[in-house]
Amino acid sequence: VMVLGHSKGGIDAAAALSMYWPELKDKVAGLVLAQSPYGGSPIASDILRPGQLGDYLNVRKIMEILMRKVIKGDLQALEDLTYERRREFLKKHRLPKELPVVSFHTEA
Repeated sequence: VMVLGHSKGGIDAAAALSMYWPELKDKVAGLVLAQSPYGGSPIASDILRPGQLGDYLNVRKIMEILMRKVIKGDLQALEDLTYERRREFLKKHRLPKELPVVSFHTEA
Protein backbone atom coordinates (compact mmCIF):
# COMPACT_ATOMS: atom_id res chain seq x y z
CA VAL A 1 0.00 0.00 0.00
CA MET A 2 1.20 3.51 -0.82
CA VAL A 3 -0.11 6.04 1.68
CA LEU A 4 -1.04 9.44 0.25
CA GLY A 5 -1.76 12.37 2.53
CA HIS A 6 -2.76 15.92 1.68
CA SER A 7 -2.22 18.91 3.99
CA LYS A 8 -2.78 17.90 7.63
CA GLY A 9 -3.74 14.43 6.41
CA GLY A 10 -0.14 13.98 5.31
CA ILE A 11 1.10 14.97 8.74
CA ASP A 12 -1.36 12.58 10.38
CA ALA A 13 -0.35 9.76 8.01
CA ALA A 14 3.34 10.36 8.73
CA ALA A 15 2.61 10.41 12.46
CA ALA A 16 0.77 7.10 12.29
CA LEU A 17 3.60 5.51 10.32
CA SER A 18 6.28 6.78 12.70
CA MET A 19 4.37 5.70 15.79
CA TYR A 20 3.13 2.32 14.56
CA TRP A 21 5.84 1.31 12.10
CA PRO A 22 6.50 -2.13 13.64
CA GLU A 23 2.87 -3.08 13.01
CA LEU A 24 2.67 -1.41 9.57
CA LYS A 25 6.06 -2.07 7.96
CA ASP A 26 4.92 -5.22 6.14
CA LYS A 27 1.85 -3.45 4.74
CA VAL A 28 3.17 -0.02 3.63
CA ALA A 29 5.44 0.48 0.63
CA GLY A 30 5.83 4.25 0.93
CA LEU A 31 4.43 7.64 1.86
CA VAL A 32 3.53 10.51 -0.47
CA LEU A 33 2.86 13.94 1.02
CA ALA A 34 1.08 16.65 -0.97
CA GLN A 35 1.02 20.20 0.37
CA SER A 36 1.77 18.91 3.89
CA PRO A 37 3.48 21.40 6.23
CA TYR A 38 5.65 18.63 7.68
CA GLY A 39 7.91 20.98 9.64
CA GLY A 40 5.07 23.25 10.73
CA SER A 41 2.94 26.02 9.33
CA PRO A 42 3.91 29.69 9.46
CA ILE A 43 0.21 30.58 9.48
CA ALA A 44 -0.50 28.41 12.53
CA SER A 45 2.53 29.84 14.31
CA ASP A 46 1.59 33.44 13.47
CA ILE A 47 -1.99 32.98 14.64
CA LEU A 48 -1.26 31.15 17.88
CA ARG A 49 2.13 32.32 19.18
CA PRO A 50 2.02 35.20 21.66
CA GLY A 51 3.32 38.46 20.22
CA GLN A 52 2.49 37.49 16.65
CA LEU A 53 -0.25 38.42 14.20
CA GLY A 54 -2.95 36.66 16.22
CA ASP A 55 -2.55 39.12 19.09
CA TYR A 56 -3.05 42.21 16.98
CA LEU A 57 -6.02 41.31 14.81
CA ASN A 58 -8.05 39.01 17.10
CA VAL A 59 -7.24 36.27 14.61
CA ARG A 60 -6.73 33.73 17.40
CA LYS A 61 -10.27 34.26 18.71
CA ILE A 62 -11.73 34.20 15.19
CA MET A 63 -9.91 30.91 14.44
CA GLU A 64 -11.14 29.41 17.69
CA ILE A 65 -14.75 30.25 16.78
CA LEU A 66 -14.26 29.01 13.21
CA MET A 67 -12.72 25.73 14.36
CA ARG A 68 -15.30 24.99 17.05
CA LYS A 69 -18.54 26.34 15.60
CA VAL A 70 -18.15 26.06 11.83
CA ILE A 71 -15.78 23.14 11.33
CA LYS A 72 -16.85 21.36 14.53
CA GLY A 73 -13.20 20.73 15.30
CA ASP A 74 -10.69 21.58 17.95
CA LEU A 75 -8.09 24.34 18.06
CA GLN A 76 -5.61 21.63 19.07
CA ALA A 77 -5.40 20.62 15.40
CA LEU A 78 -4.08 24.08 14.54
CA GLU A 79 -1.79 24.16 17.58
CA ASP A 80 -0.25 20.88 16.43
CA LEU A 81 0.84 22.65 13.23
CA THR A 82 2.96 25.32 14.93
CA TYR A 83 6.72 25.07 14.41
CA GLU A 84 7.29 24.41 18.11
CA ARG A 85 4.81 21.54 18.35
CA ARG A 86 6.05 19.96 15.13
CA ARG A 87 9.67 20.12 16.32
CA GLU A 88 8.72 18.46 19.63
CA PHE A 89 6.78 15.72 17.87
CA LEU A 90 9.45 15.04 15.25
CA LYS A 91 12.14 14.65 17.93
CA LYS A 92 10.10 11.90 19.58
CA HIS A 93 8.65 10.24 16.46
CA ARG A 94 11.01 10.05 13.51
CA LEU A 95 9.97 8.47 10.25
CA PRO A 96 11.63 5.09 9.69
CA LYS A 97 14.74 5.38 7.50
CA GLU A 98 13.63 2.45 5.38
CA LEU A 99 10.30 4.12 4.48
CA PRO A 100 10.41 5.76 1.03
CA VAL A 101 8.90 9.27 1.23
CA VAL A 102 8.09 11.81 -1.48
CA SER A 103 6.82 15.29 -0.63
CA PHE A 104 5.25 17.70 -3.14
CA HIS A 105 4.41 21.37 -2.84
CA THR A 106 3.34 24.11 -5.19
CA GLU A 107 3.82 27.86 -5.30
CA ALA A 108 1.56 30.53 -6.65
